[in-house]
Amino acid sequence: MLKYLLLFLLSLVFMTGLSGSTIERATAHGLHDIDLAITDSALSKRPAILIAWRNTQKIFEAEVLVRNFGQDEGHGEVKLEIIDELGNVLMSRPESGPGIPVVVPGRDEGGIDGAVVQILGSKAANQLIDRLDRQAVHYSIRATVDTLEGDANDLNNVNSKTYNTETRVFPQSTNFFTYRFGNPGIVPKKIRLDLAHNDLPEGWSLVSVPAAGSEIEIPPGGSVQGYATLSAGEAVPDGSYSDITFSAIDLASWTVYDRREWYAVSDNQPPTISEDTVVEVTDGEVYVELVATDEHSGIKEASGVKVEFSVDGGITFSNKVMAYLDGNFVEPTLFQAYLGPFAANTELDIWISASDSAGNVTRKQLETILIPPQSQG
Repeated sequence: MLKYLLLFLLSLVFMTGLSGSTIERATAHGLHDIDLAITDSALSKRPAILIAWRNTQKIFEAEVLVRNFGQDEGHGEVKLEIIDELGNVLMSRPESGPGIPVVVPGRDEGGIDGAVVQILGSKAANQLIDRLDRQAVHYSIRATVDTLEGDANDLNNVNSKTYNTETRVFPQSTNFFTYRFGNPGIVPKKIRLDLAHNDLPEGWSLVSVPAAGSEIEIPPGGSVQGYATLSAGEAVPDGSYSDITFSAIDLASWTVYDRREWYAVSDNQPPTISEDTVVEVTDGEVYVELVATDEHSGIKEASGVKVEFSVDGGITFSNKVMAYLDGNFVEPTLFQAYLGPFAANTELDIWISASDSAGNVTRKQLETILIPPQSQG
């Protein structure tokens, strides 16, 4: 009897250190030391969410890294959402039902390294992201992992990577970022604003309005807006950066309601394109393959590498985003594209370009190609 009493008391002590939502989930599934999280990538220094959507299948694909800071193996389901500036969901992957399953070992068994979840989308997602990039509007990819056994920390299960907001920082510059959180519901939403960032480089300073810790009520159908000011000192070495996240914490459930990200980086070096670019012509179709690298801000995801071509001597050009094949957008990353087919004897002028997240561009002209007659089968 004493044995069971001691076990009961120990359970009470453990549970007093958990949030209310975690106690409910842990009671339902049994107590576990599991902390699944979607955090930052050690390589790119940004949220560990990658768009590789123009892949070899030419449809949207995303990769999400899920880590486990708990001691026990964790099972979860990952969902991905493309959201607009207010947080309205434009598209979900999967569209309905459970998320993509993931199993992450405990932290001492590889959980810190995590597990990569690949989420395949659709051509509709291609068109959506293509339109958002061409219009240069703010949007985010929001990833959520739901821990099936109950999670020790509900505040790191949601992360967002925000696009078309990346900022190139210059010496003695002042940079601004605005964000909005919306409430599409019919009742007020009470949130607390949380702010997180890496250690700021020497001489950099950050001011956020509203300040971190502020409690705000978003009216039904309304929104709140905040802004941040980032100032840099006299010396800004290449590679200096700040990745800043603004989180709306739902005070009713103590979970992340929404999140925005601002990536500011000093990068004066354009991407490099390898010299051994491959150009092959087969039956009027042109295949182009290249390797691009950008060690500071990374190749711009989704639409950063393009091939431009002209059939009228350079008077007019068409362009095509090259498909991601392999890599992480920071280290050497492989891209490909198919052009044509073109009629025999067409003279094709080709340029290739690579853009990084800071806005630097490398552009190279390839040799003019004369399309030969097609082989007779």
